[in-house]
Amino acid sequence: MAFPLRHARLSPSGTASFGRIALPAAALALPPLAAAAVPAQAWTRLAAQPALLHSALLSLWTGLASTALALAATVAILALLHGRSAERWAGAPLVPLLAVPHAAFALGFAFLIAPSGWIVRLLSPEITGFQRPPDWPVPGDPFGLSLIGGLALRELPFLLLAALAAKARIGLVPLEASARTLGCRPVEAFLRVGLPRIRGRIRLPVLAVLVYGTANVDMAAVLAPDLPAPLALRTVRWFFDPDPAGMDLALAAVPLLAALVAVAILLWRPLEEGLFALLERGGRTTAACGLVALAVLALFGAGSLCALVLWALAGPWPFPDALPAALGTRTLELAAVDLAGTLRTTLLLALAVAALAVAGARLLLRPGGAPAPLVPLPLLPLFAPPVVVAPLLQRAALALGAEGTVAAVAAGHLLYALPYALLVLEGPVRRVPPPLFAAARILGASPWRRFTELELPLLFPAFALAFATALSVSFAQYETTLFLGGGRIRTLATETVAYLAAGDRQLAACAGLLAALPPLLGFVPAALAVRRGLSRRAAARTGPRCPPR
Repeated sequence: MAFPLRHARLSPSGTASFGRIALPAAALALPPLAAAAVPAQAWTRLAAQPALLHSALLSLWTGLASTALALAATVAILALLHGRSAERWAGAPLVPLLAVPHAAFALGFAFLIAPSGWIVRLLSPEITGFQRPPDWPVPGDPFGLSLIGGLALRELPFLLLAALAAKARIGLVPLEASARTLGCRPVEAFLRVGLPRIRGRIRLPVLAVLVYGTANVDMAAVLAPDLPAPLALRTVRWFFDPDPAGMDLALAAVPLLAALVAVAILLWRPLEEGLFALLERGGRTTAACGLVALAVLALFGAGSLCALVLWALAGPWPFPDALPAALGTRTLELAAVDLAGTLRTTLLLALAVAALAVAGARLLLRPGGAPAPLVPLPLLPLFAPPVVVAPLLQRAALALGAEGTVAAVAAGHLLYALPYALLVLEGPVRRVPPPLFAAARILGASPWRRFTELELPLLFPAFALAFATALSVSFAQYETTLFLGGGRIRTLATETVAYLAAGDRQLAACAGLLAALPPLLGFVPAALAVRRGLSRRAAARTGPRCPPR
């Protein structure tokens, strides 16, 4: 049955229904659409490629495993924090991890776990006895464990923030009280009664994480094995192979990768059912695992960011010294000079994309939960990997004569920034009472005055968070910039991966650090605005307190 778009709503039930029905259907429709223009000889050449099945299974394994690990850690941390005062401020420490682009985080994580990385240095030689770096295939192990760990750590803050927001919007107190009267402990009551309600509200973020994990390129370029590499990474390399035969391989690999994403979505449903059943029965064990997950997130998440900063500022640093002999900003200053034009382009591009994403999301949403009829369509890019969509966008840009222009790159970034702005703004805009705007209109207020004097004060925290989120998404875009930029538009995401491919770890760390700072600076005031808005809302619900007599 076709999805009735005229009744589509971004309410929790509507969003969940859309995620369950339309998005898997769209994923299943991608392979035949992408395969339509592939010549027959391309399929023959692709089938003859060595280890093709291994690359496909590696992509499927890393996507499913990293999503399951991140989701299990999210639920375990929720169970640990449930009913505790720490739950109120749990989102604040996640902001730096959420703001850092994927490639920059992968770089810091690689610096942390490498044989010559910070962890081995801290333990050597006293504990490990190593005087030289060990010969370990990390990162880049053949089973993709480094990539799975990096993906799970990077996506855990996103899922945890989505789950905390969903938990705050639903009333669990009466349900949990009923469960406790039946003999359930508080944690068991939350897992059995509250978790099923949260599950439906985070289905779209979880599917987005699954799609990215199955077909990512930027993190795979840093953490994945190389022989053979995951299918998405091999596809991008074939596209830019100077051998003309590489283009045929890439054209045939795109529909294969789209089919792989569809398979991952179909396999995820039974895997998710089993995972939630296991977590719901876990009780106190699940909460104890949450403590372990929180410790791992704090250690490896914060450690990855610190390692990134340390490598960018490090002078001579022989193994096994735990810290560099000297710290300085000379390399960072030289990188900033070399990348000044790239940084300016990235920043201006991200600011424009973020502004357009917030404006577009607001136009698609209406106060009181009545969004525009086509509101689900902008969410589709969350479930279409950039490595599949970007080549199609590149063909369209070539046909329009726009390939290699800032406008084409901005359009590609906007395609992926708009869904996140929609997800952030949906709840706050839906909760605004429509009679407020009707009364202002009756009193003769112009649209601009209604926006500046009524809507902006009410929704400023949500606008700020949506803007920061869209800014971060634009900074993290790698494949869309690579394809639509045509080599003429470079951003910090592409430069970070390019420096690493050239073997210059310190310049790659400098580029990654420069790519992480602007989104972080955007998230901090947004988080403060959200916290101030929540405080005002709580004060408004409580009302003024009477002074003591």
